[in-house]
Amino acid sequence: PSTLRMGLEKSRNLMTVRIAQELGVKKITDFTKRLGIYEDPEELLSISLGSAETTLLKLTSAYCTFINGGKKIQPIFIDRIQDGSGLTIFNSDKRICKK
Repeated sequence: PSTLRMGLEKSRNLMTVRIAQELGVKKITDFTKRLGIYEDPEELLSISLGSAETTLLKLTSAYCTFINGGKKIQPIFIDRIQDGSGLTIFNSDKRICKK
């Protein structure tokens, strides 16, 4: 026996599969859609092992939602551009983050 945290840290697949069986795959797929990780995932138990296809941008955006206190943000690729002197030429300051 071990904690859920330890199981996830050590990538214990059986633990995530059992959780998926307990919760139900439908709940998991619905939640991943709300987070924007997947658009239309198949409701298969293997999704608990990361079998569904997504992009790195969608996955990191979903993690940002947790870090940002539950508020979903629109990810940006370029935060700012500075010249050789350190003068900011472009600043993408459209983000709203929790304080």
